[in-house]
Amino acid sequence: MSESFPRLSARTRRFTLGVPRGFTISPDGGRVVFLRTRTGTDPVTCLWELDTATHVERLVLDPRTLDADEANLPPEE
Repeated sequence: MSESFPRLSARTRRFTLGVPRGFTISPDGGRVVFLRTRTGTDPVTCLWELDTATHVERLVLDPRTLDADEANLPPEE
């Protein structure tokens, strides 16, 4: 059974997850970096790069892969 519209809307944050934003074009126009989640239901925003010559996107940084030292995190986090 498929999800109801209200559930899907909530899970995708009103269909905004997965939509590219925060574009920056390199000075030579060879690449564009932007922010986007991996999927339409993933809440973690990643840094992506688009090569304008080949039109190939590449994941540059997924914050889940950063080695966070949780022992040194402040209590607020």
